[in-house]
Amino acid sequence: MRLLFRLVVGGIFSVFAGCLPTAGAAPDVSEMPDDGTAIVERESVTGDAGETVDEATEETTDGDTVTFPDEVADEVAGEETPDDDRDVSPLEALFDAAIRPAVLAELARAQKEVTFATFTFSDGEVLGRLNTLAGRGVTVRGVVGSPIEAGDPLFPVRVYSNEENGIMHEKFFLVDGETVLLSSGNIAYQNIRNNLLIIRGDPLLAHALADEFAQLEQGIRGVAKTAICPPVTGCAVRDGNLFFSPGACAGVSSLIAGIPAGMTAYLLMYGVTDNAPMYGVLKDLPGRGVTLRVLLDDWVGDNGSVANQPVFDDLVAAGATVSYYDGEMVFHHKVFMTPSTVLTGSMNWTYAGCMLNDEVVFLSHETTLLEPFGAYAEEVFP
Repeated sequence: MRLLFRLVVGGIFSVFAGCLPTAGAAPDVSEMPDDGTAIVERESVTGDAGETVDEATEETTDGDTVTFPDEVADEVAGEETPDDDRDVSPLEALFDAAIRPAVLAELARAQKEVTFATFTFSDGEVLGRLNTLAGRGVTVRGVVGSPIEAGDPLFPVRVYSNEENGIMHEKFFLVDGETVLLSSGNIAYQNIRNNLLIIRGDPLLAHALADEFAQLEQGIRGVAKTAICPPVTGCAVRDGNLFFSPGACAGVSSLIAGIPAGMTAYLLMYGVTDNAPMYGVLKDLPGRGVTLRVLLDDWVGDNGSVANQPVFDDLVAAGATVSYYDGEMVFHHKVFMTPSTVLTGSMNWTYAGCMLNDEVVFLSHETTLLEPFGAYAEEVFP
């Protein structure tokens, strides 16, 4: 029944998931028929001195800060800060319906600067919050992997379009250079199951993401980027290790290979392909005495087949316990975990995710993350 439901409304979910494929493509390959990179072009507004301002640039033609028209200023001034009763802790994990309010609350706290990266952007309220910040003088800058669907941003955005050498698929916010939001989800939070990490007060993590954003904003992506973190060990940060793709799968493979017999490993994943560099060591886990539990999304390709079915069958044959998520929402996670480790981020376990796309992955052994991720895994597994 769920499969029929997903087939009927697949076009609707494709807007929210931002990752549904063309036939035969991996789930993290864009389907937009564009080629290359462009800065968003929009209508001009007028600055303080009457000079013309392209909204895709951050300054007026003579270097002054952009002043929004009166109607825009009135609109953003009238927006309210969302309520947020959560404790402001250094490290926290949130899931599903809790993500969107938390993102809005963190953005409302911004005082100086917000930078972000996302593959798709279809949430109008988040865009409204960012436009509000820009109208208040907060510097807002973005990088997106496909055209924004939520409306018109009033801040500079670099838009990447479909490329044969992978896509810009990272998903993070950096607020005031201090608070990091890392997610499996794009800025498209409705009807999708995802996870979000909020990490506060880690300058090493913030600096690494700022460096990554700077390259992406300049149009440097994929294999052309200068590596910020070693591919096998990643960047050591306060609560774990940070990895960027292309190249993150060397660290993932090393992690999987080191799991001892007798342990249980969980994989919660939107998309997996058998040509991903870490797939072989993943498939070998049951034969080495590791209990492997896998939960996949059952998204359907244009050919009418469930895209993850070949991997599903292959892992079952190898001795893993494999299921499809049995709900009507898109299961968009990218999580691998054991009792002592959690790995999450933007990367599907596919060849494109490992070798072509821009992705961000976070590895941690912190109990603050292990406990909620472990409880969540037990909740969603059938």
